[in-house]
Amino acid sequence: MSRKDDSRVCRVGLAGLACLALAVTANAQGGGNASADASGAAAGAAAKNNTTVGREHINIEPGSSAGDIRPPEKKEAKAYDAFKAVPATDYAKKIQAGESFLKAYPKSELTRYVYPVLVVCYIQYGQIDKGMTTAQKDFEVNPKDFRTMAVLSQTLARTYNATAANADEQLAKANDYGKKALEGVPTLVKPEGVTDEVFAQAKADIEAMARGGVGWCCCNRRNTRMRFRICRKRRR
Repeated sequence: MSRKDDSRVCRVGLAGLACLALAVTANAQGGGNASADASGAAAGAAAKNNTTVGREHINIEPGSSAGDIRPPEKKEAKAYDAFKAVPATDYAKKIQAGESFLKAYPKSELTRYVYPVLVVCYIQYGQIDKGMTTAQKDFEVNPKDFRTMAVLSQTLARTYNATAANADEQLAKANDYGKKALEGVPTLVKPEGVTDEVFAQAKADIEAMARGGVGWCCCNRRNTRMRFRICRKRRR
């Protein structure tokens, strides 16, 4: 899988979802309505640039709200800010900063915002296996991270190799992640401080990635059947 294909897989929707984190983080740190309004405005502006990969975002989920997040301690918040400050396209440093945060604060509620970013960075960095492992840790913290499910669906479907020993398993996982993401999108709840436009775009982006993954699964299955038929005809 080329870096160009990687970007196509993971670029969709991450900027819009990154915007949602701004509003929730502001509220979690004690910001009032002014902070939420400012975050929402920033989200609306940032959503117009949907080209940045691996930026921070909130995993919007059923019943979630800014009030569900415990305000982080000063050292914890400082470490998280250091992680956010690393450029999203500097995958190596982003990964290092993220892993450092997780090591120092493994029980932090902010881990649910770190894991998904690391998943994307590992995939972009060419370490798909590590990305998959990190995704499983993410799902332990947030079983309803539909955005990460959509990313995995596209990644596994696009890297599918019919001759690999685990080809069938990989395709099944890609299809399952994509379908779960599509089923979960309608249950998402808009966080406080996020505009309707940004929230709608975030959901649309998740759906686009998930549908892309499921679509690639169908194509891969069809191509595999065609190759099998051709091989049988040649043997005859």
